[in-house]
Amino acid sequence: MNAKLIALRTAQHRRAYTHQHFARPQNTGMTWYNWLDRISHDDNPTTIARRIKTPASTVTRWRDGSTPSPTQAAAVARAYGRPVLEAFVAAGFLTEQEARVRPTKPSDLTAHELLDELRVRINRLEMSHSLETVTAPRPEHFDLAAMSGMSEGERLRNAMNAEQETPESFYDGGEPA
Repeated sequence: MNAKLIALRTAQHRRAYTHQHFARPQNTGMTWYNWLDRISHDDNPTTIARRIKTPASTVTRWRDGSTPSPTQAAAVARAYGRPVLEAFVAAGFLTEQEARVRPTKPSDLTAHELLDELRVRINRLEMSHSLETVTAPRPEHFDLAAMSGMSEGERLRNAMNAEQETPESFYDGGEPA
């Protein structure tokens, strides 16, 4: 086969691969290239390609309807100072609604949602690491507490025991004791 036919088939394969793997899942009304044209202030394909360090033919394919890879979309967004999520929406990787979703703070979750998340994380932890067996405390664990002297509770308990052991005077109704 001659070189032109090979190049044509390679370009067709590349275009088919791009559409197959990075096809726009929904019609947002704006194509990738329309968005690119708007944010690049009408830069020509060569200038855009130079800014994102990719061949000009790649940008030309975008103009012809091809969709960029996620890496290329992110590179364009960064080169033109735009949010990467905006580029992903323009390329059709995310819907506008998906791009608006932000991580949730724990205080935003109900108790059940928080417990469910903890269960998921604990299960993940159990699968990746073996958990250590929890053992009952042993007397040597309390050596430091024993060396610090008598606790307030121990002092009060001893004082109460001492009071109970002291006989009290008993009044039987007769003469005062």
